[in-house]
Amino acid sequence: LLSRRQRQMCIRDRSDARKKENIVPLSERYLSVIKNITPVSFNYTSDIALSGRTHTGFTAQNVLEAMKKAGISASEFAAFVDVDGDGKEYALRYEEFVPLLLAYIKDLENRIINIEKAG
Repeated sequence: LLSRRQRQMCIRDRSDARKKENIVPLSERYLSVIKNITPVSFNYTSDIALSGRTHTGFTAQNVLEAMKKAGISASEFAAFVDVDGDGKEYALRYEEFVPLLLAYIKDLENRIINIEKAG
């Protein structure tokens, strides 16, 4: 069990299968989102942060474009957030990308195995 302090400090999400419905493997549409996202480096504008540090990540606009290409709506992909629901500011839940990245890695691994078998 985690202490109260540990629970406050760690990033966590409900993962108990008993608390989930409609559990299905990720479809090719979700892999398509990953294929169409461009990782970038950036600095936040001065109204967000003053550190001047360079960050890495994605832009929400690029993710939204990839979602549209894949035919995935915001209600189907919780990683994308329209902050106030008016399209004026977007955010991303980066933890939602972890399963997609793992699925993409597994897909690549299977492709490599098939190439090696064929060669």
